Amino acid sequence: MYQVTPEEIQKAMAEVMSKKLALPNVAADSIMIETKQTGQFYRIAVRLNSTYKVLPTPDQVIKTYNQTGQKGEGAKLLMFGAVQVVGNQLRASTRIVRTETSEILKASVGDAETSYEGLVKAFEIALLRLNIAYVC
Repeated sequence: MYQVTPEEIQKAMAEVMSKKLALPNVAADSIMIETKQTGQFYRIAVRLNSTYKVLPTPDQVIKTYNQTGQKGEGAKLLMFGAVQVVGNQLRASTRIVRTETSEILKASVGDAETSYEGLVKAFEIALLRLNIAYVC
């Protein structure tokens, strides 16, 4: 049976965000993953600016500041979500939240079969339903 891993979640989400949504600077390591029951539930968090540009994780910002003294851009939006695995099905859920008010601006889910291709498909469905686009 296929086991979802945090690294595959990062890779699949980054692939969909960069190729299908055309968001700039989407690196797999900019997607934060927290594991709650291994192989069953994963929490996701992505920092975004007001134009939906993906920002570095807090750890990456601290590392850059310690090395260069350069401060990172503050997140105006957060993309939260989760991947749940039950048997041969998985669900990717996403929501965009305004950091200043905690207001949920948009939310969506995508379902697919449990495989890497299914993970990509679930993220495609969920993220495309958010109807977001990078604004230059």
